[in-house]
Amino acid sequence: MTQLTNKVVAAIRKIRPDLVISLSPNPFYFSLQKYSQDWLAWVKAGLIDEIVMQIYRQTSQQVTLSINNSELAQVSNYVDVAVGIYAGNFRKQKPLAEIQRQITAVKKYGYGYAIFPWETSIGILRSHSRATKEHHLKAI
Repeated sequence: MTQLTNKVVAAIRKIRPDLVISLSPNPFYFSLQKYSQDWLAWVKAGLIDEIVMQIYRQTSQQVTLSINNSELAQVSNYVDVAVGIYAGNFRKQKPLAEIQRQITAVKKYGYGYAIFPWETSIGILRSHSRATKEHHLKAI
């Protein structure tokens, strides 16, 4: 996988050297064992410009624990770091208050965040009043 990543990044940088290459992996050891993604080496080699680690957990406490047990602190010395927060799917959406707690947990580390999938997040907001939507969107 590292050879392929090297080839892809070289081809991209040849055409668009200014393009930011972002990767949204699972935590390192899971990625390495399940997908042969040695993304920590890729970051250190300068192949990746930004990491959005998928920390899809049910509670903010689990998110905090996962961040503490991850390589994000180390990686943040090399590239910009964000955490992917899972909003659930259309059948089982995560409560908006829990999403906000997870965002707050991530922000305590100074990391950015992305909500996956965004479509679910919008669906969660559909059932709320305009004032509630505005309140929650300002909070995140």
